[in-house]
Amino acid sequence: MLGYLAVNLKGQISPRKYHDKFCGELLPPELTSENPRLVLILNTHGAVRGRGFLARYEFITDYNIPGKQIRDGMCSFLYDSKDTRKGSFNSPGHPGLYFINLDCTYIFRGKPHEKIAISFEVFNLPNNDPHSCKATDYIEIYQQLEGPNNYSVIRRYCGKANPGPILTERGVKILFHSDSDGIDMGFRASYEFIKKEDINKETDCSKTVLANERWGGFIQSPDYPLKYKPITHCEWNIIAPSNSSRILLQFTVLKLEGQGNSDQIENSCPRAVIRIYSNADGIKPDKELCGVWKQGYSFVAKSHSVRVSFLSSSRSLGAKGFNLAWTELRGTGKCDGFKCAQSGYCIAPQLKCNQLPNCGPQDESDESTEVAQCGIGPVISEPMILGLSVLISVSVGLILH
Repeated sequence: MLGYLAVNLKGQISPRKYHDKFCGELLPPELTSENPRLVLILNTHGAVRGRGFLARYEFITDYNIPGKQIRDGMCSFLYDSKDTRKGSFNSPGHPGLYFINLDCTYIFRGKPHEKIAISFEVFNLPNNDPHSCKATDYIEIYQQLEGPNNYSVIRRYCGKANPGPILTERGVKILFHSDSDGIDMGFRASYEFIKKEDINKETDCSKTVLANERWGGFIQSPDYPLKYKPITHCEWNIIAPSNSSRILLQFTVLKLEGQGNSDQIENSCPRAVIRIYSNADGIKPDKELCGVWKQGYSFVAKSHSVRVSFLSSSRSLGAKGFNLAWTELRGTGKCDGFKCAQSGYCIAPQLKCNQLPNCGPQDESDESTEVAQCGIGPVISEPMILGLSVLISVSVGLILH
């Protein structure tokens, strides 16, 4: 038998175990191992003298990340709907520990008629500073703007709090960063490209309501007080007619899946999330909410508009949801309406005695007999959405399986 060169791509050292063997003068193809070790076995028994071989080798970092690597050796991966409709991605080496001093980029590119859904299933990063995520490892999520390489950051996440599900019509870029101080098992997430015409209509909350000459009202999650359903996406845009006004949001009921009940901890929202944007046109949320808030939650927008988004994933088991009262807070100066006794907010006089908390938390002066001179207020018999020259637009979406 002539001499030969055998190769084992799994790194096994055995002359009887190999994936291929080569002899003669025909050059072998480029070989890549399946793990950190590759074994070449040169057998010269019974061979005549020959010139041997000369080969070049290169150590390539294996990040153990599914996806199309944009450039060899670089931790950059592309997920294009032309190649695959859905799949998963993760931090380097997951479920093992990731590497230190590393930046990885994940780019998701859909077609014009598609939406991109992303859901985080595991999230474990060092918990040094979960509120600012500055001096620690983190991921950063970007949304594509106009132009192929124009992205704007949505939010940075770190610690153990699971980011909420994401649904967008534009491209997405996710950056993972690790420093030299501490490592963990990282994250695992799923993605799916969804055709707009394939969106599930079972939980359709799509509607547009234009209400004039109103100053407050309330919003509820779909099917409230019954459980909301999975694969549901709703957005409410509330815009006041005056730039000097602000919007007060008061959650009287807030019961979602996830872990979160106070501003002192970061909310972990893998299955359902409420996002609040202090500007109706903004892409970076001011607050993400989930879990059970027994004392409710209040928020005052920084401008005269606000957007409230509710999103549940396909893995959602449902919960009671939320009931949200909103109020126009009139601008500074002399109050020409009703001035709340404790908060000092100025609200429209028509909001007195309407059985809604229009003055904010711990202030019931707008519903009191002494201050607002309320008798028995009107009974609201069915859910409705009111607006202050407000356009409330609601959309529905599908989250990945």
